[in-house]
This record gives sequence, C-alpha cells and structure tokens, in this order.
Amino acid sequence: MADYEIDLERGESVQITMGEDVFHMERRPRKSDWEVGDVVHDREKDSDDEMLVVNVSNRAVSNVNIGGLNVAEANENYPSDDTCVFIIYKENLLNSIDEIPDDLGMFFKDDKFRVLGVKAYGFPSTRLVSANE
Repeated sequence: MADYEIDLERGESVQITMGEDVFHMERRPRKSDWEVGDVVHDREKDSDDEMLVVNVSNRAVSNVNIGGLNVAEANENYPSDDTCVFIIYKENLLNSIDEIPDDLGMFFKDDKFRVLGVKAYGFPSTRLVSANE
C-alpha cells in the first residue's frame, strides 16, 4: 500500500478513493468563543464603535470572501485558520432600522447578509474583544 502525505490548511478537506474505499479528511478551523448577539470591539481600532455578532462561521477566514476580498488576506496579522465572525456596526443598524431585534442571526442567512443599508464585515475571531472588558 502506498504512503500518502496530505498537508491540509484549516478549513480544507479532501476525499480519497482507493478502490471501493472512500476516505474523507477535514481540518477544521479554530473554534470561536463568540456567539450571535455578543457586543464586541475591533482590537485594532481605538474607537468605541460597538459591533454586534450576527454569525459565527464554521469556516476559516482563509476560506471566506466578502465583496471579492479574502478575509485572511485582509487580516494578515491573524491566523488564517481563525474562525470567521460576521458583524454589523451597532450604530449603523440603529440608523437603518431604529432598533436592535432579538434575533440578530436573521441578518445572516445562507452565507449572505440580509440587511439593507448596513455594512457588514467578516473578522478573524481573535481580532475581536468583548465590549464589556
């Protein structure tokens, strides 16, 4: 039997078929501690802008593109296997719909943002800090 060496980046998977046997290997991204509804800040900004977590992906930032931009490439100082966290700015949301709904997850369905007039972003989970700290 042949030896195989497979070096997967986090979030990548591979399927190998050998005769009738099928092997599936996956390397998952780091798990995020964030949850939908958490209020966070960007650790790289000095501003007090509060952001709301609307989705915590199970994909690594290296596998997420937003507006044609790869999240890992835009955040080179963070691990490319970090879990992608999708956020909206609280002030922008309030300016758009005048309230914060109970179900923030409704703004992110089927891997797409579902809110008009509000900019949404993807961040590596380790770039975010709790607004309560």
